[in-house]
Amino acid sequence: MSYNVGHRAVYSLNIHLVFVTKYRRKVITQPILNRLQEIFEN
Repeated sequence: MSYNVGHRAVYSLNIHLVFVTKYRRKVITQPILNRLQEIFEN
């Protein structure tokens, strides 16, 4: 685990991202999921 060191603080920032689709329709298809994975890895 790596920490960022500031002038008066040591911190580690993490993100938890949740996608919610209205009415639970199949909105996130496999091609969209693949593209999202590319974006998040970069």
